[in-house]
Amino acid sequence: MISRIRAEAERNQGVVSVYPIIRFGMFELLLFMCFGYHMKEEEVFEISELLDAIVKLTAMQLFDFLPFMKLLRRNREVSKRELRAKQVDLFSSHFQKHKELKEMGQLTRGSYLETLLHKDLSTHDVVTLCTEFMGGGTDTTVTTLEWAMAHLVRNPLIQSKLYCHIRDVVGDRPVEEVDLEHLPYLQAVVKETLRLNPPGPRAHSAATRRLCTY
Repeated sequence: MISRIRAEAERNQGVVSVYPIIRFGMFELLLFMCFGYHMKEEEVFEISELLDAIVKLTAMQLFDFLPFMKLLRRNREVSKRELRAKQVDLFSSHFQKHKELKEMGQLTRGSYLETLLHKDLSTHDVVTLCTEFMGGGTDTTVTTLEWAMAHLVRNPLIQSKLYCHIRDVVGDRPVEEVDLEHLPYLQAVVKETLRLNPPGPRAHSAATRRLCTY
C-alpha cells in the first residue's frame, strides 16, 4: 500500500487518490485474516468486484415499490441466483486452496475460515459468513481513514504535530503494532475521528443474507 501511494504521488506531483489504494490494502488484509494466506492481486480484485456486484444487485430499486414492474423484479431474482452460484464457486476454490496449504504446512494459523470449518456449517453458510466478515470490515475502516486524513489536511498544525510525534517514537521505519501503545497522540487522532465521523456499516451483511435465500 505504501508503494502504491508513493508511485501515485510521483506520477501526479504529490496528489494521491486515497480511497482506492487504502480500500485495496484493507481488503487484502481482511482476505488474509479470513483465509490465512496472501492472495494474488488479480484474486483480490476478483473477490472485491464480486462483493460490490452483490451490494448493487440487492440494493433497493424503484421497481421494488411499483407492482406493475414485476418483470424487472423477476429478472433481478434470476441475476441473484446466477451471482450466488458464482460466489459459491469462487469461494469454494479458495476453501480448497486453504485445505491444500494447510496440508503442506504453509497456512497461517488462526484464520476466520479455520474456525468456521470446525463448526457444523454448510458450504453456503461458510460462504455467507466469510462475505459478511470482509464486507463489514472493509468500507467502515476505509471511511474512518479517509476522514482522519481529511481532518489532518484541514488542520496542518495537528498534522505536523502527529508527524513529529510518530518520527520521535518510531523514527524512519514503518510503524508496527508494538509501537501503538507508545503513540498516545496517534490514538487520540483516531478516537477523535471516530467521535466526529462514526462509520456505519454498508449493506453487505443484509445483502448477503438476502442473496443467500436464493
